[in-house]
Amino acid sequence: MAHEHEQEEPSRPEGAQGQEPTGPPLNPRGEQWTPAGPIRPVSAEDIIQRLELNAQATVADAAPLGLAAFAATTFTLGAIEAGWAAISSQGSPIIAFVSSITGYIATLPMLIIFGGIAQFIAAMWSFRKGSTFWATFLGVYGSLYGVLGLGILVSGLTGIPVGILQPELGTAVAVAMFALIGAYLTFAATGISAVVVGTAGFLTVSLALLSASFFMGGAFLTIMAAGYASIVSALLAFYASAALVINSTLGREVMPY
Repeated sequence: MAHEHEQEEPSRPEGAQGQEPTGPPLNPRGEQWTPAGPIRPVSAEDIIQRLELNAQATVADAAPLGLAAFAATTFTLGAIEAGWAAISSQGSPIIAFVSSITGYIATLPMLIIFGGIAQFIAAMWSFRKGSTFWATFLGVYGSLYGVLGLGILVSGLTGIPVGILQPELGTAVAVAMFALIGAYLTFAATGISAVVVGTAGFLTVSLALLSASFFMGGAFLTIMAAGYASIVSALLAFYASAALVINSTLGREVMPY
């Protein structure tokens, strides 16, 4: 009966036999001790998250500025293409516009300063913000409007249509390339909002129609249709810019975006 006096082993919880104690190790791997206490290593994911949060907290969103510049310039050009200005219906309205001194003086500063430089600056700050979409969108169309402004300037000084102002094969292909860029930007915009999809989508339609008109030697009705598509794109861009800046300033969603 000696076994009755033997000390029994303490029972372990069911299913715990053979398992090591769980919980964080007393000294995590890579931890360094200093007189002020332990210093734990920071993972690459933590560093990236901190950088993203720092950019969001210290760099303002450049998209509202870029969208405002895009919208104002696109609306102005769309109105001209749609025939709202006093231009001739013979040939391309863009070329007729170049020959109009009043229209030239009124639109050239907007094209170069607002549509070109302001949009391009917003694109560069979008890179800093970490927004690949807005950096690409504003950079591409800021460059387009800057080139258009320079073309009008040279044409106004020389009287000869230059660059994308001339409805020929090279112009048609160049505008088609911007329409192609707009097509994949429209697809990318599905990850942002329906308003941005509409902005990029109607602009793509406008550029495609403009390219088609140049392939046809400057068809007036096709350019008019392109102008109205540009106007719709500009109105959506105005809304997007207003929503972003108002919501950001008031700290709540006033305008759905």
